[in-house]
Amino acid sequence: MSPCSTPTGAGTPPLHATTAGSKVPPQIQRSAAEDLVALIFPDQPACLENLQGEREIPDHPLVDQTLEDCLTEGMDTGGLERLLARIESGAVEVIARDLAVPSPLAEEVIGARPYAFLDDTAAPWLSAPRD
Repeated sequence: MSPCSTPTGAGTPPLHATTAGSKVPPQIQRSAAEDLVALIFPDQPACLENLQGEREIPDHPLVDQTLEDCLTEGMDTGGLERLLARIESGAVEVIARDLAVPSPLAEEVIGARPYAFLDDTAAPWLSAPRD
């Protein structure tokens, strides 16, 4: 496999950043990536209003790796499951308070912009001084 290709699993064409020694333009790479997603996951590019019933998650290495990355690295579902089990067993007590303002944690979640949780970079509005 060349250093400019992405491993995509058996039977799936790779995405190349270069072809014949020259860079592939980003818009062409994006188009190829969208074609690859449509090939692997046909429901993904479809309009959600036109889909009926449950979405079928394909059995493909790219889909498996993406789900694994999102559920373990991005969301820490294992940690959430452990916390929920500790709450259920009574090891962690949950106290509800009726406050005039949200807690600092809730305020960050409420005020998060779209895509705020997709990367580790600090958004400029988070570092701005607050009143």
